[in-house]
Amino acid sequence: MSKRPPTPRSIAMEAAYPVMGILQPLCDRVEFAGSIRRLRPVVGDVEIICIPKVVTDLLGEVNEEATAFVVYSALESAGYKMIKNGPYFKQFDLGNILCELHLTTPEKWGVKWLITTGSEEYSHNMVTPRQKYGYMPSNLHVKECRVWDGKTALDTPEEIDIFKIYGLEFVPPNKRIQ
Repeated sequence: MSKRPPTPRSIAMEAAYPVMGILQPLCDRVEFAGSIRRLRPVVGDVEIICIPKVVTDLLGEVNEEATAFVVYSALESAGYKMIKNGPYFKQFDLGNILCELHLTTPEKWGVKWLITTGSEEYSHNMVTPRQKYGYMPSNLHVKECRVWDGKTALDTPEEIDIFKIYGLEFVPPNKRIQ
């Protein structure tokens, strides 16, 4: 979350739509997350999550650095200057508000979208075992944006899959603890 004054949701989205337009052709999926997705009237930053189209090397292996570089290059060419520029997380200024861009993969989408949507307390509870007063069954754990049962990564391509695995009813983003 940014330390800047909160911005009305509509203004934040207006500032972010050009970014979404840049990302759409480069990604298999792009969505708003964070307080915009939770429909908060004011937001501290813009959070976007995306699954970039993968770049492969000559042997057909995924090149994560090249994949992230394509996204970075397109945003920088459009005039956005990176404050943070990692392979899975980028942060840049939209003028009146910061944008946090989370890059992920299809198998990590569900967990990543859940966590980046928040709220912070709700996300924390979703990755905390029930015996520690969270929502996650005690036999499971979350690591590297995957839900694991022992050494087996469970399929969570969508948020709703996590709720089903946990035995919980789906909670829409705007109803999550604010």
